Amino acid sequence: MVANQGSQSMVDPNMSQGPSAILNGQQPNPNLQVHRRGPNTKRGRDGQPIAPNPMQQHPAPSLTNHLLTTCSGPFAQATQQPFLSHAGCGSLAASPLLQWLAQDGHYSRGYIRFVGQLLAKIRLPQTQNSQFHPMYRTMDLLISALNNMRREMQFFEITATKYGLALGSEPPSPITRALLDLFVSASSSSASLLEGMVVLWGTEHCYRSAWQYAATFSTSLSTPSNENHIVALHQALIPNWTSPAFTKFVDATRALVDELANTTTARDGREEMQRCDEIFRQICWLEQRFWPEVDGMGEEDEGAQLGGPAHMGPMGAGLDNSMNNNSLSNNPMGNRNINSNNGPINAGRMNSNSMNTNMSNGNMNGSMGPQMNRASMNGSMMGGQGMSNQNMSGQGMSGAVMNDDNGTPGNDDGRSNPMFANNGLEGQDSMPARYAYFADPMLFLSTRSEMTGIDEIIRSLRHKLCKDPRDKIYGLLALLGHSVSLNLRPDYTMTVGDLYQQVTQVIISQSDGDLRYLTGSGLGSDHPQLPSWVRDFAAPLHPVRASNERNRFNKYSLYHASAEMKSETKILGNDTLYASGTLIDCVDRMGPPIEFRDWNHPQGVLPGIQAWAEMAGVVTSDSDCAPGSVQEQFWRTITADTFVNDDDRYARIPASLNAALSSWFATVKSSVEQGREPLVTPYYDQIGTKYLEIKTLAAVEPEVLSILHALEGGVRGTKCLDLACGTGKYTHLLSTLGATSVTGYDISTTMISGAIATYPSAQHPTLHFGVADCSIPGLLPVSGNSTFDIVFSAWFLNYAGSERELTNMFRVIESQMAPGGRFVGLTTDAHDPCMHIPKVDFYGLDILVLDSAYVAPDTGEAVGIKAKVKVGKGGFEFDCFQFRAEVYERCARMAGLKIKWGKCVVPDDERKQTGYWAEWLARPTFAMLEAIRVEQ
Repeated sequence: MVANQGSQSMVDPNMSQGPSAILNGQQPNPNLQVHRRGPNTKRGRDGQPIAPNPMQQHPAPSLTNHLLTTCSGPFAQATQQPFLSHAGCGSLAASPLLQWLAQDGHYSRGYIRFVGQLLAKIRLPQTQNSQFHPMYRTMDLLISALNNMRREMQFFEITATKYGLALGSEPPSPITRALLDLFVSASSSSASLLEGMVVLWGTEHCYRSAWQYAATFSTSLSTPSNENHIVALHQALIPNWTSPAFTKFVDATRALVDELANTTTARDGREEMQRCDEIFRQICWLEQRFWPEVDGMGEEDEGAQLGGPAHMGPMGAGLDNSMNNNSLSNNPMGNRNINSNNGPINAGRMNSNSMNTNMSNGNMNGSMGPQMNRASMNGSMMGGQGMSNQNMSGQGMSGAVMNDDNGTPGNDDGRSNPMFANNGLEGQDSMPARYAYFADPMLFLSTRSEMTGIDEIIRSLRHKLCKDPRDKIYGLLALLGHSVSLNLRPDYTMTVGDLYQQVTQVIISQSDGDLRYLTGSGLGSDHPQLPSWVRDFAAPLHPVRASNERNRFNKYSLYHASAEMKSETKILGNDTLYASGTLIDCVDRMGPPIEFRDWNHPQGVLPGIQAWAEMAGVVTSDSDCAPGSVQEQFWRTITADTFVNDDDRYARIPASLNAALSSWFATVKSSVEQGREPLVTPYYDQIGTKYLEIKTLAAVEPEVLSILHALEGGVRGTKCLDLACGTGKYTHLLSTLGATSVTGYDISTTMISGAIATYPSAQHPTLHFGVADCSIPGLLPVSGNSTFDIVFSAWFLNYAGSERELTNMFRVIESQMAPGGRFVGLTTDAHDPCMHIPKVDFYGLDILVLDSAYVAPDTGEAVGIKAKVKVGKGGFEFDCFQFRAEVYERCARMAGLKIKWGKCVVPDDERKQTGYWAEWLARPTFAMLEAIRVEQ
């Protein structure tokens, strides 16, 4: 080889041919060693020798370091359980080990499908150096994982036979099913390859760390055990799961995850990074609950089964309150969460003899691979503790390191990757995509009449791109119709500045003295051809800002502070705008702005709101919002005093919602401070204002009687939970039946506000209400290990639109049941043989069938119907789902519950004697159900 000046190449003539320690990376290759000249001590400056100027090396950002740093507590809980310490000490009983091995077998089969789906995600680019490309090396690693998984399964069979371990054929426990659900979500078409690899690494890393923790206790054995399962653990199982070969696999997977995070994330990478953070927290939460519970003697803890109901405990415990709507579902990843919306995987748990040759350095070359170029990093990079905000630069990774979906380097469009930006993920639970939905204004153009003004149309669609900036105007003229004469004709000889000024003058001429055209963004441009009062229509505008601008535009007409005073406007010369007005006051201070990017993290918003509150002299923790108070005026100001009414239009907030407004902010503040997601509930809040109407209908009269029949004699002295409690009617009913404490949760702040107002704590000390999403495991703000003797819900399960959502609801129910507790619920009539037939004016309800053969999106099976329920005349309406009875029973079993269907009771009055209730009894509007835990 040719060396630089002052250096020489040394080739070892004795280097052996063929595979060697050099080729497999265990020793350096002498052919690649170059000896360079040291510093020149003969030449110097001020008598000092000139030192070499080596290129400063910056460590590449590490996603895995970040995840382990931010989740250190949950990770420790997931990998340091009593089951493991007893396994290492040799005091573990046979029963919990055999239970665990049976569940681990279900992982093996789910793992193979999972890795196969990840392989299908890989898009191999055209390259001459495939062994260095991360896509090829990811493929090699996944193929090795599959081969080693097969060897691992054979290893299990041999070990079980050799040591006489009787592996049972138990079905997957609820936690195991949840872990398999995560496999499905992480390998779905909506999940990225990076998210799937995070699941692969996260579960394997937890698994290895857990058994390494167990191995630290093995030295405490004073004498060897003669029990077969302990001998198997110490001679075969623990050595296999802590072997150097398995460690090599996990480390290689980790290196690839870091490299993929730096090279393959889509767009700016933020959403995938948030999903990875959520996924790893979910993995830790599930891993912790996968290990069987054992007592101080290593025996199976009575009442606790592996991943079973008693073991799951309160679903919020240990989760750090970070699981979102995708927590245990396979909703699209980067929605929901896993989806989606896991656990220890057997695939990589191989001993050194089972490692496939594909794991050789030849195929895994560069697994610590080419990292991000230091030139693409801004400022000081990551410190030894991982991704801390203090060690990361404000700009993070530049777009130069981002790759296209096929793994090939993409173009640097100047976008910065906020993955490691100053407002990074450390210590924060990112807001899911469902809370960051901003409708494209194009969706509102279903009819031309909806947007007729040129100012409204151009401002609403400013974020759309075009090659020629003049088409920002010309491309939209056709949307205005023929009734508006603008004297605008496409003329591409006109300069952009002249065109934009001409358009602004047309807008002013249409304004009728209203200065709305001076609101919004794009004014005061530095463009030399544009006066400050002419909007730069070609300036970049993020779609989120476009959506916000349209919302502000639509709200403008709701205000009349100027008493509709018109402004006299003139254009003086060619570039000066004169506008008359009235001087009101001077701005004294300005608070910090809340940028739209702050909403990517709930905690990015809270400091700004708190700073505004301090300026206004408002205490944000005070939930009192008396009419006319500073508190009320503050909340009305920061919400623009508007909400979405029952007609899906913006309206001023009525005084009746004062309490709900203040309660909402108090709930949001508490959620953010505790790391939980704030609730955005416009749909339920809309129906909440009219919810009490349904309670006056004849169709509802049998509800109370049927509930009383189901609860007869079993409430007094109990602690109860009411899920989706609405305005608290049945929460209060449970209290009157003798419950010592009743807690009600609902997703609607409006309904909870109504419940608090109807049942104030001073008169009803046993009632407690709170805002929470009851459909997602882990999101109820219960304290500690608090559980309930009776979990109740009315009209809750009918909002599940898939089997996975229904299963998650049952998981929430199961997690809140105390040992020996039960669930009593009311939902749509699951036994109605004529469910596909509409019910018109049915005891005050209209039930219109939208889909008579509704197919669950997660299973692809027809499960029942989707219907729209209209309440009364001119009341409100909502969509619901009516699944068949066997679907409810199947989903309940998945959560560890067994359903028993109850009886519906109608009023025993003169109407019953006249046959008034005959039609209702033939087709009840609801069904009663009870559930208890399945015996394991």
